[in-house]
Amino acid sequence: MELWTDIHKGRDLAALGEEWYSEIIREQTNRALWEVGNVIKCIPEDIWGKEYCGMPLWKHVYHMLHSLDLWFMNPNDTGFEEPGFHVKDLNNLDVVTEKEISREQIHDYFVCVERKIKRYIEELKDE
Repeated sequence: MELWTDIHKGRDLAALGEEWYSEIIREQTNRALWEVGNVIKCIPEDIWGKEYCGMPLWKHVYHMLHSLDLWFMNPNDTGFEEPGFHVKDLNNLDVVTEKEISREQIHDYFVCVERKIKRYIEELKDE
């Protein structure tokens, strides 16, 4: 419990109960988004295109970001729009595509997804 309290600025959120769920979700989501951004920044250039499980590393990163974009807020959203650079199966780790995504496109897409998610979690209420 001490670690949980320390992580949350001295507040024992676990003891506060259900009315703090949105606060916990916001804090943990912000931490996760920071980690995602950090991992993307730390990928060395020489392995950006290296294949893992038959697909280049950049495609794994895009798959993760696309999944966050599509599924994090509302998986039933019929108004979801693919990013402008997306082509069919670009996010699919089982399909080889000819299109490649640059680091800059990945960075810009991450910033966009991060903004959308942060807007969404700021609106969460404990009701």
